Amino acid sequence: MRRPGTCRASPAGSASVPVVACGRTDEFSADPERGAALAAAQFDAGRNMTDVLAALMVLADIDRPERPAALSRFYDLWSHDGLVTDKWFSLQACSSLPGTPQRVRELTRHPAFDRRNPNRVRALIGVYRIRRRAPAAPALLQNHRGDQTAVSESAQAQNRGPRDRSGSAMRPAIAQ
Repeated sequence: MRRPGTCRASPAGSASVPVVACGRTDEFSADPERGAALAAAQFDAGRNMTDVLAALMVLADIDRPERPAALSRFYDLWSHDGLVTDKWFSLQACSSLPGTPQRVRELTRHPAFDRRNPNRVRALIGVYRIRRRAPAAPALLQNHRGDQTAVSESAQAQNRGPRDRSGSAMRPAIAQ
């Protein structure tokens, strides 16, 4: 994989590594070894961010030795960019592997995770909840001291509907 800032688009027709389709990891479930090999090759080629993220998406969803190595390498290369770090959290949160709930808990203790950063919370917890169709999971959001107050208030605010500046419930306008 190229260093950040050196990625460039592949010339037309030069795809030496099959491009892994985003979100289509199910076709690699039948042969995880082949899927991991293709994804690792695409990840290592690092032709552009789209190809790298697509490969990492496949690797994040396959329980193979290539998975932790690629995730770690990606984070080491891109941890300086907040948006890419959010993507790194999201890819792990949307994994269908059985250990994902525990991994999400571990990631809430990662140095780059800050529950005061709404984008970071959305990238990890929001994606996990959407992918799992899970109800609010305050236990996942505990910080190292076990404090859930801000998280619980945030979840309540999201569930109570739109509010005006004073905090009063807004009623939908009725067309006459």
